[in-house]
Amino acid sequence: KGKVKLVYIDDDFLGMNDAHHVLTLNNADLILVVNKQHQALMRNYVHVPVETFTSILDFHNYPYKAYETRHNQSLIISWQQSLADVYIDDLLSIKDVLIDLHNKYHIALHLYGWHEGKHYNVPDKRPIIKSFLPFAKCISFQPYENYIKSIVPSIAESDIAIVPYMNISDRYGKSGFALKRTLL
Repeated sequence: KGKVKLVYIDDDFLGMNDAHHVLTLNNADLILVVNKQHQALMRNYVHVPVETFTSILDFHNYPYKAYETRHNQSLIISWQQSLADVYIDDLLSIKDVLIDLHNKYHIALHLYGWHEGKHYNVPDKRPIIKSFLPFAKCISFQPYENYIKSIVPSIAESDIAIVPYMNISDRYGKSGFALKRTLL
């Protein structure tokens, strides 16, 4: 009683096992991650306990309307990243499947998190995505307060959420975390 514990939720980014980040992680009393593979990787470079949790779904505030009850509305597939402009290769790795789904079933594809060339010196990559997936709706990145009010409820309406698996050894098992964070 009266003792404060530092719990860190480990996010997914390149360089997460760099020395300065590991130093920060090792100050925590506990690190929470999204799956067992991420947990095993973390144990390779931190000396504090690492536990796994998947997600805490909030159906009370974000009720899901089943596809069958929406009367001819499209099936919604969504993809979310904090900086979508950086991850277009991951998204394009599954473009053929998304195109087939759109052609056969007229899915709605909602892509969240575009910075549109406004931040981090990253150019706007939406034109590249639109050249392959012209039916996709690109939704701009929002600051946290607006994100919670407008983006999270929209993502909650998705029928399927996709997170392409990143083939980068330092990130195996972690690529789904950003999406799960939005559903907390």
